[in-house]
Amino acid sequence: MPGKKRFDYPDLALCSIKHMRKNPVLFLPDLILFLITFFITIIFYKYSGLSVLLSEILTVEARTELIKMFLSENWLQVLVSVLIFAFVTFILGVSTEAIKFTMIKQVILKKKASLQKSWHDRNNYFWKIVLMKVMIFLLVLVAIFLLSIFSMTLFTISSTFGGFSLTWLASILALIVFVFFTLSLLFRYAILFLENKSAGKTIKNSFIFFKKNKRHTFNVWLITTLIGIVFGILAATTSIYLAQLQVLTNVMIIIYIISFMSSFAAFAIRILFTIWSQLFIFENYKNKP
Repeated sequence: MPGKKRFDYPDLALCSIKHMRKNPVLFLPDLILFLITFFITIIFYKYSGLSVLLSEILTVEARTELIKMFLSENWLQVLVSVLIFAFVTFILGVSTEAIKFTMIKQVILKKKASLQKSWHDRNNYFWKIVLMKVMIFLLVLVAIFLLSIFSMTLFTISSTFGGFSLTWLASILALIVFVFFTLSLLFRYAILFLENKSAGKTIKNSFIFFKKNKRHTFNVWLITTLIGIVFGILAATTSIYLAQLQVLTNVMIIIYIISFMSSFAAFAIRILFTIWSQLFIFENYKNKP
């Protein structure tokens, strides 16, 4: 009986890098989203009155009281701004995912990545992605609810579990649930786009795939997580270093420019990892056992 397929993870990692180098258009959707989000953030910053608050905070010591006063006087304006910002960025984010993953699918299937074709095909996946996000959110809520019920039940029926012990137990169980969902849903986008499944079947197949391929899924997750930590530290360090330059001036236009440079530098580092990891995950699913 033949053994299970052995994966050459370094080879698939290098293959993903080659895909990025040959298809720089893969970076375009996230780049456009970043620019749009940045300018929407500036508009939100100005409209909500936060720009005025910041200028006053820089010169007033009683910051807590000033923030409370600002929120009490402008709560509706801030709330409307936050809701509009969240809605617009969510719609843009889902559209970006639909376009980007369609192009990744093209690359994985040895086709040329086409932004134009992906733009036209985005509607085929938009609502699937939205529904999948909603279903995952509900699954997580159910898991949290059941975890809370379980923890409280232990607390009420056993004097052994004190408050401190219960907190530790709940934290460990929450970590286990988090890891379980992370691993079980690791290949959800690969399944959705490569197999063109519905949102419900995508989630179901993702859980089934993890059940049948626990070691492979864990290896892919571990590789992407470790590399992601390295890139995350690099992005955070770069962003913090550039952000410190803002204290050298109180001219708002210069602060905006420095803020943009800081955000873009961190974004550029993160997007390199994001595109690579998504290609790597798709490759590992396409070459599944």
